[in-house]
Amino acid sequence: MSVITFIASGTRGDVQPAVAVGKALRQHGHTVRVLAGANFADWIQQHGLIPLPTQIDMQAMMASEGGRDWVEKGHNPVLQLRIMGRLLAKHGMQIASDAWDACQGSDLIVSSFTSDVYAVGMAQKLGVPHVSAPLQPTLFTTRDGRTLLNAPLPNRSSWINYWFGKFFIETAAWSLYRDIANRVRKEMLGMPAQTRAENREDRRKMTIIHGYSPSVVPHPADWPDNFHTAGYWLLDENEQWQPPGELLDFLAAGLRAGVPSILVPHFADQPFWGQRVAALGVGSKAIMRHKLTAHKLAAAIDAGVSNQTMRQKATQLGQKIRAEDGIARAVTLIEEEL
Repeated sequence: MSVITFIASGTRGDVQPAVAVGKALRQHGHTVRVLAGANFADWIQQHGLIPLPTQIDMQAMMASEGGRDWVEKGHNPVLQLRIMGRLLAKHGMQIASDAWDACQGSDLIVSSFTSDVYAVGMAQKLGVPHVSAPLQPTLFTTRDGRTLLNAPLPNRSSWINYWFGKFFIETAAWSLYRDIANRVRKEMLGMPAQTRAENREDRRKMTIIHGYSPSVVPHPADWPDNFHTAGYWLLDENEQWQPPGELLDFLAAGLRAGVPSILVPHFADQPFWGQRVAALGVGSKAIMRHKLTAHKLAAAIDAGVSNQTMRQKATQLGQKIRAEDGIARAVTLIEEEL
């Protein structure tokens, strides 16, 4: 069978969904390798997958001064980008080098938001299929504000959303990763540098499989046919209790259980998920971390306990999510690429 490599360098919230899908692919007879921090190696191996340790400990990086600053400034998108840029300037090439080493001998590469920009060139150089598996909506624009990150009209379909995404969202990844992507192409791959438009066109051709529920974030009608929304990739580890993963894991588990959720977003895509929970009526309006008070939290908890309409909607959404099989759908789509 095939050798499939997941580029999952990140924290637990990045690695765990890759392990969930990887386990299912292994059950289909594939050899599955997961590039992740060395601290995850034993855990990945326990699930029957091959760990490929990174040189950079992403959890340690997030605990560093720069990582903490990123979280603290999470309510300000402009500052977030600047801080991410500084972190990437320091660690980006090592992260990309780890990915290039990991991809050797692969029959298929699976990347995500943090690696798509340079992984697409690696797949081209190796002549192998490439799938993007983001856990949040991909950074390609849509009129559907329910799916567009930071949409100006988040609950409507509008060309305003489309052009906002075109000029701001689609340029975000390239502005962060442009220098690394082109250094990778020239120094590692022996390929010419790309413009933003060229890289965007290459990424738009990728098969993109979103690891969240279409009942939570609807699949836009104006996305191309190679973009898919599979459902959540939840790793059930029933043999022993596991501490909760990061926000998205916690959110997905709460929604699947059919209970109201209270979100306190810190940074990155977390405000988007908070907005979706409130828009679906399955939780109170999210409280940004820098605005959190005991009074606001108590009011949100009270609403989650006493608001029967909210509880009913949460129950109904949980039933829909439990009826989905996001992992099986992802496996089918990945195998179609082989």
